[in-house]
Amino acid sequence: TILLQSTMDGGVLGGNESEHNESFALVAKDGPYDMLLPVAWSKRNPGLGDQYPGLIISLQPEIGSSSFPDSVEALERFLAPGDLEGPPLRNGTAPSPAWTTHRYEAAETFNTTYDHVYAYGEPRDLADWVSQAALAQVQQYQLLCEAFSMRMYEWYSGVIIWKTQTPWPALRGFMYDYYLQPTGTYRGVAAGAKSRTVVLDQGSREVVLVNALADAWSLTDVAFEWRDLDGAVVARGDAAVGVVPPTASVRTRLV
Repeated sequence: TILLQSTMDGGVLGGNESEHNESFALVAKDGPYDMLLPVAWSKRNPGLGDQYPGLIISLQPEIGSSSFPDSVEALERFLAPGDLEGPPLRNGTAPSPAWTTHRYEAAETFNTTYDHVYAYGEPRDLADWVSQAALAQVQQYQLLCEAFSMRMYEWYSGVIIWKTQTPWPALRGFMYDYYLQPTGTYRGVAAGAKSRTVVLDQGSREVVLVNALADAWSLTDVAFEWRDLDGAVVARGDAAVGVVPPTASVRTRLV
């Protein structure tokens, strides 16, 4: 029997892999826990690689970001009317102290002013903000799952999302809220963690066919469309595909 006291020791040793103690912790560093720019998900150890060059994490024991309830009604279950008069501000300021008490975490990328909710426009009210927050969660968690899936068995052996549920009515870290209502996080994971899926590498812009099953996946081609926020098609095309071996991924260029 092997007992490891922690999933990581980077919180104490600063992510320095040379100081990593394999008898104490599984890996040198976990995280990050903020939303990332899309291109960051194409890099090894998303959100950590630039900060800790050369860091190798095969099994990522904890990674995740902001999560929010999926409707104004869901917020009304545990926040008073006075706490729901307006949305959080672009700079991450919570609408009231109650949001802070319930662990509100802004949808920002660390060391930037980029707000993933406000990226969809200036919300007119709280209902707008909640809808845009759901879209931000879908994007983040779909990209998270796709990033690890498309490099599985090449860079990674596994990934664990932190967190998937919450033990009390909170504003941080869950696929479904305390009242079991699914969130954008859930929808993002459902979209990105499929056994067989087509992924767009946000860095190389390659199409990646991911096959996590034990039998080969035969395809002829993959069609794609680019749409703007109004739903209008701005570009379309296809990519040639062959056979994707079991538990593997195949890359191809858009044409």
